[in-house]
Amino acid sequence: EAGTFTGPQQGRVTVTEILDAYRENRRLAGKIAFANMGQRCNALKAGLGYLRADAVTLPVLERWANERLAAGYARATVKCDLGYLRAAFNIARRQGLISARPDFPSIRVDNARQGFFEAHQFEALRAALGQTRKRYPHGAVLADVATFAYLSGWRVNSEVFSLTWADVDRHRGQIILPSTGSPKRRHDRTLPLRRMD
Repeated sequence: EAGTFTGPQQGRVTVTEILDAYRENRRLAGKIAFANMGQRCNALKAGLGYLRADAVTLPVLERWANERLAAGYARATVKCDLGYLRAAFNIARRQGLISARPDFPSIRVDNARQGFFEAHQFEALRAALGQTRKRYPHGAVLADVATFAYLSGWRVNSEVFSLTWADVDRHRGQIILPSTGSPKRRHDRTLPLRRMD
């Protein structure tokens, strides 16, 4: 139908083989989110891995996505999994493992961040965290971490907690958040420091 020849070898390629080829391709490219990619690929293998690649069609993918949603998986998770599978099919096509890839369903996700702190709300939170030091020895540390995250706008787990003293340049008066090569941190970011008197 597409006007391209599909040989017997291509007709035997499974979704598992496509996902394995994709992981090797991404490992070679040095992608940072490799561990998460492995988890998502394993989830895809569990549901679709047994299928031949040429048996994966839009209705098959829609049925699989609806089953995942019905099982309680978040829409964002299902959309992410389909994104990995689409990328795997694209890599497999470029590598010559398959001659065509299926169409993929669109999943709408409404998860925009909401509920940002106003200044007076944050000050109340900071004061409450500071007062926990009587019961919890790390209460003051939590207040400091919250203050740094609030002022910098950096993510707590992947950015604030990853900082070390080596990232603080006192001579230049700045904190340097090193790049990771990921789309969110392709370049170093700097945060100027100033003395608070």
